Amino acid sequence: MAFLDVYSGFLGFLGFCLACGAMAEAKGLKQKLEAQHLRIAELEQLVGAQSEQETQLE
Repeated sequence: MAFLDVYSGFLGFLGFCLACGAMAEAKGLKQKLEAQHLRIAELEQLVGAQSEQETQLE
């Protein structure tokens, strides 16, 4: 039965490693998404300012 204990422990450790990797990947993706949202907000501000300038020129 010692083999089953070692095998079970290995699978538990492997599951833990996979879970940690998935959490790290999710955190990285969340940070990229937040950066994209900030960039979109900046671009929206630039487009708004450009539209305002075009309106003033007309």
